[in-house]
Amino acid sequence: MNLQEQGTLLLQEEFIVSKNRRKMVRHIFLFEQLLVLAKPKRLGAGRDQYVYKSSMKVSDSNMAVLFETKL
Repeated sequence: MNLQEQGTLLLQEEFIVSKNRRKMVRHIFLFEQLLVLAKPKRLGAGRDQYVYKSSMKVSDSNMAVLFETKL
């Protein structure tokens, strides 16, 4: 999979997955055309490496854009 072909990186964020009382840290990368889930591998000194877990085409998903407004 060539990530350069998936468009601009729109968002990346860390989140927690719970499975059988076990909590796991995952990282999400949202590109224009692809959503990628990865497991972070801490290398130290502020450096991370990511192990691919799964992906989904944005066109195959049901995502909605939400706008925050200030009153």
